[in-house]
Amino acid sequence: MTDPDLTITPTLTRDVRDWLMEEVRYPVLAVTNAEGVPAQSVMCFYLDPEHPDILLMTSATRGLPYEGLQNKRRASLAFESERKWVVLEGIVELESDPERVRFMEEASVPRYGLAYPNARRAPTTIRLRVERVVRHS
Repeated sequence: MTDPDLTITPTLTRDVRDWLMEEVRYPVLAVTNAEGVPAQSVMCFYLDPEHPDILLMTSATRGLPYEGLQNKRRASLAFESERKWVVLEGIVELESDPERVRFMEEASVPRYGLAYPNARRAPTTIRLRVERVVRHS
């Protein structure tokens, strides 16, 4: 059985990037915790302005996403809007870059209408390099 509304691509296309940014979205990040159990966190995100296949998020070093990504670097990020959804799968890199966290904090005010919730306690940037896009429209 096939679903004509389901598409799978290896990269973020321009139309998916536009859909992600056309309104404020709060995706769910799924990682595997230390016990091997799937764990999910609602996140704020940004598209990396320098790399079209990377999404940026932040996490406190004691936060669930950070702890779950210490040993396993694969993750998925799910977005939904009514009957349409997009899942991004890929490899995660963790970096401690105060400039990147500051960028995300400054970008959050116009996008999310508030100071980035994790910026002051989130010294780690989560960079999801998208390797697969599953989309249902």
